[in-house]
Amino acid sequence: VPGFSYQNAIGNESLKPERQVGKEIGVELGFLQDRINFDFTVYSNLTKDEILYVPTPSSTGFSSRVINAGNVKNTGFETRLNVTPIKKKGMRWDIFATYTRNKNEVVSLPGGVDQIVLGGYTGMSIVAAVGKPFGTFYAIDLLKDAAGHQVIDSATGAPRSTTAPKYLGSFQPKFIASWGSSFNYHGLSLSFLFDTKQGGYLYSRTKDILEFCGVTPSTTLNNRQPFLWNNSVYQASNGEYVTNTNILTDVYNYYTAANVKPAGQDLIKGGYIKLREVALGYKLPQKWFSHTFVGSGTFSIYGNNLLIWTNKGNDYVDPEVNSGGASNEQGFDFSARPSLRNYGFRLGLTF
Repeated sequence: VPGFSYQNAIGNESLKPERQVGKEIGVELGFLQDRINFDFTVYSNLTKDEILYVPTPSSTGFSSRVINAGNVKNTGFETRLNVTPIKKKGMRWDIFATYTRNKNEVVSLPGGVDQIVLGGYTGMSIVAAVGKPFGTFYAIDLLKDAAGHQVIDSATGAPRSTTAPKYLGSFQPKFIASWGSSFNYHGLSLSFLFDTKQGGYLYSRTKDILEFCGVTPSTTLNNRQPFLWNNSVYQASNGEYVTNTNILTDVYNYYTAANVKPAGQDLIKGGYIKLREVALGYKLPQKWFSHTFVGSGTFSIYGNNLLIWTNKGNDYVDPEVNSGGASNEQGFDFSARPSLRNYGFRLGLTF
Protein backbone atom coordinates (compact mmCIF):
# COMPACT_ATOMS: atom_id res chain seq x y z
CA VAL A 1 0.00 0.00 0.00
CA PRO A 2 1.67 3.28 -1.04
CA GLY A 3 -0.15 5.29 1.62
CA PHE A 4 -3.36 6.00 3.45
CA SER A 5 -4.99 8.81 5.39
CA TYR A 6 -7.57 9.15 8.14
CA GLN A 7 -10.95 10.66 7.53
CA ASN A 8 -11.73 13.96 9.25
CA ALA A 9 -14.49 12.36 11.35
CA ILE A 10 -14.04 10.21 14.44
CA GLY A 11 -15.96 6.94 14.31
CA ASN A 12 -18.31 5.79 17.04
CA GLU A 13 -18.41 2.13 18.12
CA SER A 14 -21.62 2.79 20.06
CA LEU A 15 -23.48 4.24 17.08
CA LYS A 16 -27.04 2.94 16.76
CA PRO A 17 -29.14 2.74 13.60
CA GLU A 18 -31.30 5.76 12.88
CA ARG A 19 -35.01 4.89 13.00
CA GLN A 20 -38.10 6.69 11.84
CA VAL A 21 -41.68 6.18 13.01
CA GLY A 22 -44.25 7.91 10.87
CA LYS A 23 -47.97 8.35 10.29
CA GLU A 24 -49.43 9.59 7.05
CA ILE A 25 -52.84 10.00 5.52
CA GLY A 26 -53.66 11.44 2.13
CA VAL A 27 -56.10 11.70 -0.72
CA GLU A 28 -55.69 11.73 -4.50
CA LEU A 29 -58.51 13.12 -6.64
CA GLY A 30 -58.96 13.35 -10.40
CA PHE A 31 -61.71 15.16 -12.32
CA LEU A 32 -62.77 15.67 -15.93
CA GLN A 33 -60.86 12.68 -17.28
CA ASP A 34 -57.79 13.66 -15.22
CA ARG A 35 -57.75 17.19 -16.59
CA ILE A 36 -57.65 18.25 -12.91
CA ASN A 37 -55.60 16.27 -10.38
CA PHE A 38 -55.24 17.09 -6.70
CA ASP A 39 -53.17 15.39 -3.99
CA PHE A 40 -53.14 16.20 -0.29
CA THR A 41 -51.11 14.46 2.43
CA VAL A 42 -50.81 15.05 6.17
CA TYR A 43 -47.89 13.46 8.02
CA SER A 44 -46.17 13.15 11.37
CA ASN A 45 -42.68 11.64 11.59
CA LEU A 46 -40.44 11.01 14.58
CA THR A 47 -36.78 10.31 13.84
CA LYS A 48 -35.07 8.47 16.69
CA ASP A 49 -31.32 8.31 17.30
CA GLU A 50 -30.67 10.68 14.41
CA ILE A 51 -27.10 10.31 13.12
CA LEU A 52 -25.19 13.59 12.98
CA TYR A 53 -21.66 14.78 12.38
CA VAL A 54 -20.84 17.47 14.96
CA PRO A 55 -17.71 19.63 15.34
CA THR A 56 -14.95 18.47 17.67
CA PRO A 57 -11.78 20.26 18.87
CA SER A 58 -9.00 20.10 16.29
CA SER A 59 -6.61 19.03 19.05
CA THR A 60 -8.10 15.54 18.68
CA GLY A 61 -6.71 15.33 15.16
CA PHE A 62 -10.21 15.34 13.68
CA SER A 63 -12.70 18.03 12.73
CA SER A 64 -15.93 16.20 13.59
CA ARG A 65 -17.38 13.14 15.26
CA VAL A 66 -20.44 11.06 14.50
CA ILE A 67 -23.11 10.63 17.18
CA ASN A 68 -26.72 9.67 17.74
CA ALA A 69 -28.31 13.06 18.40
CA GLY A 70 -31.64 12.19 19.97
CA ASN A 71 -35.15 12.51 18.58
CA VAL A 72 -36.50 15.01 16.04
CA LYS A 73 -40.18 15.43 15.14
CA ASN A 74 -41.59 16.69 11.83
CA THR A 75 -45.27 17.39 11.26
CA GLY A 76 -46.92 19.04 8.31
CA PHE A 77 -48.75 18.62 5.04
CA GLU A 78 -48.05 18.50 1.30
CA THR A 79 -50.37 19.36 -1.56
CA ARG A 80 -50.13 19.25 -5.35
CA LEU A 81 -52.41 20.52 -8.10
CA ASN A 82 -52.19 19.74 -11.83
CA VAL A 83 -54.57 21.35 -14.34
CA THR A 84 -54.72 20.77 -18.10
CA PRO A 85 -56.82 23.60 -19.64
CA ILE A 86 -56.10 22.47 -23.22
CA LYS A 87 -55.73 18.88 -24.32
CA LYS A 88 -56.31 18.05 -27.95
CA LYS A 89 -54.46 16.64 -30.92
CA GLY A 90 -51.20 18.46 -31.44
CA MET A 91 -51.71 20.84 -28.53
CA ARG A 92 -51.49 20.55 -24.74
CA TRP A 93 -51.21 23.10 -21.92
CA ASP A 94 -50.42 22.03 -18.34
CA ILE A 95 -50.33 24.15 -15.17
CA PHE A 96 -49.00 22.72 -11.91
CA ALA A 97 -48.31 23.87 -8.35
CA THR A 98 -47.05 22.38 -5.09
CA TYR A 99 -47.09 23.56 -1.48
CA THR A 100 -45.38 22.01 1.55
CA ARG A 101 -45.52 23.24 5.14
CA ASN A 102 -43.48 21.57 7.87
CA LYS A 103 -42.97 22.14 11.59
CA ASN A 104 -39.72 20.78 13.01
CA GLU A 105 -38.80 20.31 16.67
CA VAL A 106 -35.94 18.69 18.55
CA VAL A 107 -37.74 16.54 21.12
CA SER A 108 -34.76 15.19 23.08
CA LEU A 109 -30.97 14.94 22.99
CA PRO A 110 -28.66 12.24 24.40
CA GLY A 111 -27.14 12.48 27.85
CA GLY A 112 -29.66 15.04 29.06
CA VAL A 113 -27.93 17.95 27.30
CA ASP A 114 -29.96 20.97 26.19
CA GLN A 115 -28.23 21.54 22.87
CA ILE A 116 -25.62 20.22 20.45
CA VAL A 117 -23.56 22.46 18.16
CA LEU A 118 -24.00 21.54 14.50
CA GLY A 119 -21.67 24.16 13.05
CA GLY A 120 -21.00 27.85 12.73
CA TYR A 121 -17.99 29.76 13.96
CA THR A 122 -16.84 31.70 17.04
CA GLY A 123 -19.69 34.00 18.00
CA MET A 124 -22.33 32.29 15.86
CA SER A 125 -23.39 28.70 16.45
CA ILE A 126 -25.97 26.59 14.63
CA VAL A 127 -27.44 24.21 17.18
CA ALA A 128 -29.93 21.45 17.81
CA ALA A 129 -31.66 22.58 21.00
CA VAL A 130 -34.48 20.81 22.85
CA GLY A 131 -37.81 22.47 22.15
CA LYS A 132 -36.41 24.44 19.19
CA PRO A 133 -36.34 23.72 15.45
CA PHE A 134 -33.35 21.71 14.26
CA GLY A 135 -30.73 24.21 13.08
CA THR A 136 -31.42 27.18 15.37
CA PHE A 137 -28.98 30.10 15.42
CA TYR A 138 -27.42 30.80 18.83
CA ALA A 139 -25.42 34.01 19.10
CA ILE A 140 -24.74 37.32 20.83
CA ASP A 141 -27.17 40.05 19.74
CA LEU A 142 -27.98 43.67 20.52
CA LEU A 143 -29.14 44.32 24.08
CA LYS A 144 -32.68 45.62 24.49
CA ASP A 145 -34.53 46.73 27.61
CA ALA A 146 -37.87 45.23 28.67
CA ALA A 147 -39.71 47.64 26.34
CA GLY A 148 -37.57 46.71 23.32
CA HIS A 149 -35.40 49.85 23.28
CA GLN A 150 -31.78 49.58 22.22
CA VAL A 151 -29.36 50.02 25.15
CA ILE A 152 -26.47 52.41 24.40
CA ASP A 153 -23.17 52.66 26.20
CA SER A 154 -23.34 56.09 27.83
CA ALA A 155 -19.56 56.55 27.59
CA THR A 156 -18.92 55.55 23.95
CA GLY A 157 -22.32 55.78 22.28
CA ALA A 158 -21.88 52.25 20.93
CA PRO A 159 -24.84 49.88 21.19
CA ARG A 160 -24.45 47.32 23.95
CA SER A 161 -24.71 43.60 23.30
CA THR A 162 -26.12 40.74 25.33
CA THR A 163 -23.69 39.09 27.75
CA ALA A 164 -24.80 35.60 26.71
CA PRO A 165 -25.91 34.07 23.40
CA LYS A 166 -29.59 34.00 22.47
CA TYR A 167 -31.71 31.78 20.26
CA LEU A 168 -32.37 33.84 17.14
CA GLY A 169 -34.48 31.72 14.82
CA SER A 170 -33.81 28.73 12.59
CA PHE A 171 -32.80 28.01 9.01
CA GLN A 172 -35.95 25.88 8.70
CA PRO A 173 -38.45 27.48 6.27
CA LYS A 174 -42.12 27.89 7.11
CA PHE A 175 -43.18 26.63 3.71
CA ILE A 176 -41.88 25.63 0.28
CA ALA A 177 -43.90 26.06 -2.90
CA SER A 178 -43.54 25.87 -6.66
CA TRP A 179 -45.62 26.66 -9.68
CA GLY A 180 -45.07 26.35 -13.38
CA SER A 181 -46.50 25.59 -16.77
CA SER A 182 -45.70 23.75 -19.97
CA PHE A 183 -47.16 24.27 -23.44
CA ASN A 184 -46.76 21.92 -26.41
CA TYR A 185 -47.86 22.70 -29.96
CA HIS A 186 -47.09 20.26 -32.77
CA GLY A 187 -43.63 19.39 -31.49
CA LEU A 188 -42.72 22.83 -30.17
CA SER A 189 -42.65 23.11 -26.35
CA LEU A 190 -42.20 25.92 -23.85
CA SER A 191 -42.01 25.46 -20.09
CA PHE A 192 -41.09 27.47 -17.01
CA LEU A 193 -40.82 26.84 -13.27
CA PHE A 194 -40.94 29.22 -10.31
CA ASP A 195 -40.21 28.07 -6.77
CA THR A 196 -40.12 29.77 -3.41
CA LYS A 197 -38.99 29.15 0.13
CA GLN A 198 -40.32 31.50 2.82
CA GLY A 199 -39.49 31.83 6.49
CA GLY A 200 -36.26 30.93 8.18
CA TYR A 201 -32.97 32.80 8.42
CA LEU A 202 -29.37 32.53 7.33
CA TYR A 203 -26.13 33.94 8.67
CA SER A 204 -24.29 36.04 6.08
CA ARG A 205 -20.59 36.75 6.43
CA THR A 206 -20.93 38.43 3.02
CA LYS A 207 -23.19 41.04 4.62
CA ASP A 208 -20.68 41.53 7.44
CA ILE A 209 -17.76 42.09 5.05
CA LEU A 210 -19.68 44.46 2.77
CA GLU A 211 -20.69 46.55 5.78
CA PHE A 212 -17.12 46.52 7.07
CA CYS A 213 -16.00 47.88 3.69
CA GLY A 214 -18.74 50.53 3.76
CA VAL A 215 -20.38 49.58 0.47
CA THR A 216 -23.92 48.89 1.70
CA PRO A 217 -26.74 51.44 2.06
CA SER A 218 -26.87 50.77 5.83
CA THR A 219 -23.37 52.25 6.24
CA THR A 220 -24.42 55.59 4.71
CA LEU A 221 -26.81 56.37 7.58
CA ASN A 222 -26.78 60.10 8.39
CA ASN A 223 -24.18 60.61 5.65
CA ARG A 224 -21.80 58.49 7.76
CA GLN A 225 -21.79 61.07 10.54
CA PRO A 226 -22.47 60.25 14.24
CA PHE A 227 -26.20 59.76 14.78
CA LEU A 228 -28.75 59.38 17.53
CA TRP A 229 -29.87 55.74 17.64
CA ASN A 230 -33.66 55.59 17.30
CA ASN A 231 -35.59 54.48 20.39
CA SER A 232 -32.40 54.08 22.42
CA VAL A 233 -31.80 54.25 26.15
CA TYR A 234 -28.78 54.18 28.43
CA GLN A 235 -28.35 52.80 31.91
CA ALA A 236 -27.99 55.43 34.62
CA SER A 237 -25.85 55.00 37.74
CA ASN A 238 -28.92 53.86 39.69
CA GLY A 239 -29.46 50.98 37.23
CA GLU A 240 -32.54 52.47 35.59
CA TYR A 241 -32.83 52.97 31.85
CA VAL A 242 -33.09 56.58 30.68
CA THR A 243 -34.26 57.76 27.25
CA ASN A 244 -31.28 58.77 25.13
CA THR A 245 -31.54 62.29 23.72
CA ASN A 246 -27.94 63.36 23.16
CA ILE A 247 -25.49 60.43 23.10
CA LEU A 248 -24.38 59.83 19.52
CA THR A 249 -23.27 56.58 17.88
CA ASP A 250 -20.31 56.51 15.50
CA VAL A 251 -21.50 54.56 12.44
CA TYR A 252 -17.93 53.92 11.26
CA ASN A 253 -16.95 52.48 14.62
CA TYR A 254 -20.08 50.31 14.74
CA TYR A 255 -19.31 48.55 11.46
CA THR A 256 -15.51 48.34 11.69
CA ALA A 257 -14.42 48.06 15.33
CA ALA A 258 -13.99 44.63 16.89
CA ASN A 259 -16.70 43.33 19.21
CA VAL A 260 -19.11 46.23 18.60
CA LYS A 261 -21.57 44.83 16.06
CA PRO A 262 -22.67 41.40 17.37
CA ALA A 263 -22.91 38.36 15.08
CA GLY A 264 -26.68 38.23 15.57
CA GLN A 265 -26.96 41.37 13.43
CA ASP A 266 -25.70 39.44 10.42
CA LEU A 267 -28.73 37.14 10.38
CA ILE A 268 -30.96 37.88 7.41
CA LYS A 269 -34.27 36.50 6.23
CA GLY A 270 -33.80 33.44 4.06
CA GLY A 271 -36.91 33.68 1.90
CA TYR A 272 -36.80 33.94 -1.88
CA ILE A 273 -38.73 33.48 -5.12
CA LYS A 274 -36.78 32.11 -8.08
CA LEU A 275 -37.41 31.70 -11.75
CA ARG A 276 -35.80 28.29 -11.57
CA GLU A 277 -35.94 27.24 -15.21
CA VAL A 278 -37.19 28.22 -18.65
CA ALA A 279 -36.89 25.74 -21.53
CA LEU A 280 -37.78 25.90 -25.21
CA GLY A 281 -37.78 22.62 -27.10
CA TYR A 282 -38.50 21.16 -30.51
CA LYS A 283 -39.26 17.60 -31.52
CA LEU A 284 -37.24 16.95 -34.64
CA PRO A 285 -39.27 15.76 -37.68
CA GLN A 286 -39.51 12.01 -37.85
CA LYS A 287 -38.66 12.04 -41.56
CA TRP A 288 -35.15 13.18 -40.65
CA PHE A 289 -34.50 9.75 -39.18
CA SER A 290 -36.10 7.54 -41.78
CA HIS A 291 -33.78 4.84 -43.01
CA THR A 292 -31.39 5.48 -40.06
CA PHE A 293 -30.75 3.72 -36.78
CA VAL A 294 -32.12 6.76 -34.86
CA GLY A 295 -35.68 6.41 -33.63
CA SER A 296 -36.49 10.04 -32.72
CA GLY A 297 -34.83 13.25 -31.62
CA THR A 298 -35.43 16.41 -29.60
CA PHE A 299 -33.52 19.67 -29.24
CA SER A 300 -33.99 22.26 -26.50
CA ILE A 301 -32.36 25.33 -25.01
CA TYR A 302 -32.74 26.20 -21.34
CA GLY A 303 -31.73 28.57 -18.58
CA ASN A 304 -31.52 27.90 -14.83
CA ASN A 305 -31.56 30.32 -11.87
CA LEU A 306 -32.55 33.16 -14.18
CA LEU A 307 -34.12 35.57 -11.68
CA ILE A 308 -34.35 35.84 -7.91
CA TRP A 309 -36.37 38.01 -5.54
CA THR A 310 -35.17 37.97 -1.92
CA ASN A 311 -36.84 39.15 1.28
CA LYS A 312 -36.51 42.77 2.36
CA GLY A 313 -33.19 43.27 4.12
CA ASN A 314 -31.30 40.76 1.99
CA ASP A 315 -29.48 42.63 -0.74
CA TYR A 316 -26.36 40.53 -0.25
CA VAL A 317 -26.60 36.88 -1.16
CA ASP A 318 -28.65 34.09 -2.69
CA PRO A 319 -30.24 32.33 0.34
CA GLU A 320 -29.46 28.96 -1.25
CA VAL A 321 -25.68 29.39 -1.01
CA ASN A 322 -24.16 27.50 1.88
CA SER A 323 -20.64 27.12 3.24
CA GLY A 324 -21.54 23.92 5.09
CA GLY A 325 -22.00 21.85 1.96
CA ALA A 326 -24.37 18.89 2.30
CA SER A 327 -23.90 18.68 6.09
CA ASN A 328 -26.34 19.70 8.84
CA GLU A 329 -24.65 23.11 8.88
CA GLN A 330 -27.20 24.88 6.72
CA GLY A 331 -28.11 28.57 6.43
CA PHE A 332 -24.44 29.51 6.77
CA ASP A 333 -22.93 31.93 4.28
CA PHE A 334 -19.31 32.31 5.35
CA SER A 335 -18.23 34.20 2.23
CA ALA A 336 -19.65 31.38 0.12
CA ARG A 337 -19.19 31.34 -3.64
CA PRO A 338 -22.10 33.11 -5.37
CA SER A 339 -24.73 31.00 -7.07
CA LEU A 340 -24.61 30.69 -10.86
CA ARG A 341 -27.00 31.42 -13.70
CA ASN A 342 -26.74 28.60 -16.25
CA TYR A 343 -27.61 28.39 -19.93
CA GLY A 344 -27.35 25.37 -22.18
CA PHE A 345 -28.85 23.12 -24.78
CA ARG A 346 -29.86 19.48 -24.93
CA LEU A 347 -29.93 17.12 -27.85
CA GLY A 348 -31.76 13.88 -27.21
CA LEU A 349 -31.80 10.88 -29.49
CA THR A 350 -33.48 7.50 -29.12
CA PHE A 351 -32.27 4.36 -30.79
